[in-house]
Amino acid sequence: MPVADFDGFAGHRNVALESLRSTAAARAAGVRAARGQIVAFAEDHCLPHPAWAEAILDRHREAWSGVGPVFRNGNPGNPVSRANFLIEYGDWAAPHPGGEIDHIPGHNSTYKRDALLEYGANLDSVLESESPMQWEMRSRGHRFFLEPRARVHHWNFSQLGSSLRLRFWGGRLFAANRARTWGRARRGLYALASPLIPVLRLRRLLRAARRMETDGNRDGTLLVAVLLLLDGLGELAGYALGRGAAMDHLSDWGEFRRDDFLLPEERAALGNETAPAREL
Repeated sequence: MPVADFDGFAGHRNVALESLRSTAAARAAGVRAARGQIVAFAEDHCLPHPAWAEAILDRHREAWSGVGPVFRNGNPGNPVSRANFLIEYGDWAAPHPGGEIDHIPGHNSTYKRDALLEYGANLDSVLESESPMQWEMRSRGHRFFLEPRARVHHWNFSQLGSSLRLRFWGGRLFAANRARTWGRARRGLYALASPLIPVLRLRRLLRAARRMETDGNRDGTLLVAVLLLLDGLGELAGYALGRGAAMDHLSDWGEFRRDDFLLPEERAALGNETAPAREL
């Protein structure tokens, strides 16, 4: 990136990687190279409110291992986007009271650097799916906080075909990482039970949709159910067969090519530098 892109920062460090086939490996490299006590994971399609950094740092003065923000949908005018947003971030969507929580949002949360470095050489793999990582961290005494003053807009896939692939590969990667230390019998049991996952998740997400007051998130139940079905099929594959090429697919077009899966008018809005300043 051009040096001028970092003019607003107190300092920066470029980290060279041989390959960018895994965003998790890139994040792990950044954690190891960081010089501060707090590390923040951020996506170019998730735009923070101006008060985000101050709110995060204030909360990290306490003993939380991870602090996450509250989410709003950056492109709510599309039913596919609304369905994807509900599935990915409905648990942490505004309005939300915040407080201590079992796990915080993946890809756009912050951590004490030392807590992540406890994973050593395994950090590259555990960062592939942050929810299982956080559950394991909680078993070792780490605690997490959702900070309602830290607010972000997340831009979501708004094309149906690409969303079906996103949900399948995302479910497969989640399941494979959740089960990475399990024996064959337990993996087989979860694979057999995976058809129940979409039903259980739909019930929980509908409760989240009722809590959300704006952005049209109450409609589209059938679409949410279809996407959850693909997610459940991905989990079945993940428990039974492992992650396969899930990380490659999700890193390539799921993260680096997000603009390709937005509508033209959404791409223009995402490129508007005033977007982060919108009141959440």
